[in-house]
Amino acid sequence: MEKLKIKIATLGYIPFKIGFSKIIKWKSSIFEVDKSIDEYKIKLDSDTEFWGYSDKTIEKELPTNSGFDFLIAITNVPLEDKYYARRFSGNRICITFADVLEYMRYETIKLENYILRNIYRYSLVYLMYGNRIPVQYEKTNFTHDDTRKCLFDMNGNKTELIYSLDKPKICIECKHKLSGQIDQKVPDKIINTVEKEIKRIKKNRFQKINEFVKTNPVLSLFLTFLAGIVMSLIGTWLYELLRILICEK
Repeated sequence: MEKLKIKIATLGYIPFKIGFSKIIKWKSSIFEVDKSIDEYKIKLDSDTEFWGYSDKTIEKELPTNSGFDFLIAITNVPLEDKYYARRFSGNRICITFADVLEYMRYETIKLENYILRNIYRYSLVYLMYGNRIPVQYEKTNFTHDDTRKCLFDMNGNKTELIYSLDKPKICIECKHKLSGQIDQKVPDKIINTVEKEIKRIKKNRFQKINEFVKTNPVLSLFLTFLAGIVMSLIGTWLYELLRILICEK
């Protein structure tokens, strides 16, 4: 299969840093991301409750998708019905960090994980629906309400989104859907490749240590105290060894 060509753009002001270079350099046998990240301003005012933007408004603000299989626009404004992702005509998707960023920061999850997870998710959706992204108002069946750490978790409760941002998977039910129960059969080779690649979407070692400290504060304090004693003993032993060696000379 020829790699899917994906375009990434930002929509509106993004008040935090995203490591787009990591996303551009991400090695995948399924897709390749265009090296240029375009930036677009939001010119229209919000038109839904809680300063959100309706699909009608976002549709007008999104750039057209030309020369790519699909486009993912990244924003920080609330979307219609407080969804974290909405699908638009012309194979365009908009994902937001609104109401999501705080959970990722608390769990020390890299922002790039969120984007990569959605790239894989919509790459499979694109293939499932015969090389197109179904628009938001279409009846679809590629998500499930139950949270399973799967690429296709609905995540109606956004606090549960974090589970599919650290070594996400494709659950058994979704594998069956991908195998031809929707529109287009996705080859097993592609499904297996995606399963292997998404294992690299994970927390780094520092984040794992930070998570352990937060969930085990007493044990962490004890281990720190114990490590201090051990280092002190090692330092004393090395000092005595060096003193003996010097005295012998």
